[in-house]
Amino acid sequence: MAQSLLESFSAQRCVMYAKRHIRLTKQIPGAHSLSLTFDNDLNNVQQLITALNVAFEEKTYIYDLTVFKDVTLDNCIRDTANACKKFDRDNLGANTFNQVFPDTTMAVITTHHLKEPAEVRKVISRINNLGPDHILKKWADELLVCVTDSEETVTKYYEAIQKVANCQVDLTMAKFNLVRAYNSRILDAIKLFGRKNVNKLFPQVRDSSSDETDEEIPEEDAVENAV
Repeated sequence: MAQSLLESFSAQRCVMYAKRHIRLTKQIPGAHSLSLTFDNDLNNVQQLITALNVAFEEKTYIYDLTVFKDVTLDNCIRDTANACKKFDRDNLGANTFNQVFPDTTMAVITTHHLKEPAEVRKVISRINNLGPDHILKKWADELLVCVTDSEETVTKYYEAIQKVANCQVDLTMAKFNLVRAYNSRILDAIKLFGRKNVNKLFPQVRDSSSDETDEEIPEEDAVENAV
């Protein structure tokens, strides 16, 4: 008897078997009607697979941008630290560097790049505490530009993470509907053609997920594991 699909199968694997089933129904007169409404479930899963891959790629791209922005922010911190040291050399006893960087420059730079903007905000606040007319105020302004840019990118990254999660949920639900539709087709086929003929309409479902067929859809590992 034809074998059912399991919910534990990846969305890509379910699509593979569904497409093979549709091709088989075209070989037997009257059997193609089994897959007419089934096409909607299949198309929905395929579209959501594409949407998930796009969302995942976008998330990766934005993550790379956060790293790039962090390098710019680190360099601005280093320049600010050098300006503080120069000010202290020119103004003995000012001790500006220790006021602005009480835990050293590296404590800020080595903070995880997604959390570093919050530490830079503290640096900006300490510079501003030196006074509105202090010569180092311009470095607070420079840091503010860099940290704002970095924060915007970090926000977009977290939004991208949420988008991937939403796509995964949608794909999981669509896959469930496809599995349910596929398995119900087996029962419909039995009613129409009898148990002896039903195997002609459904491909053999292997135990392993690594079916050797060119119908497998290329995918990101993260996408495969997600659904």
